[in-house]
Amino acid sequence: MFKKYNDTPAAIAMGLITIAMIFWVGLFFFSPESALSDHGMDVSAAPVVRLVALTWLGLLVGIILTFVNGPDGQKVFFNTLLVAQIATAILNWYQYFANDVGTPTDVIADAVMTVLLLFAYFRLRSRL
Repeated sequence: MFKKYNDTPAAIAMGLITIAMIFWVGLFFFSPESALSDHGMDVSAAPVVRLVALTWLGLLVGIILTFVNGPDGQKVFFNTLLVAQIATAILNWYQYFANDVGTPTDVIADAVMTVLLLFAYFRLRSRL
């Protein structure tokens, strides 16, 4: 599965991102109420959380397809994924520090995922 990448460190980074996305998509789709209550938010926002989970599910499928078909020629997809991840990390940091919403674990997890994605992106950008 990682052979299509021809770059083991980048493939491992993308594999870790895939595992994290599977966790978050599953959490937000199957139990948005608990995710919202853990962050001190009203559970009436559960439909919006499920919508976001399905959006990230689409990105997750795209990542899985890069493992199957290789990352070659997927520049637009990787740019989209990078913008979405950086925007998510910035929003998470802002919400945590400005509004006291969220947990330090969320902020750290987003930062780690962003660093892993940037690492993989810069290792693969010549093939994209």
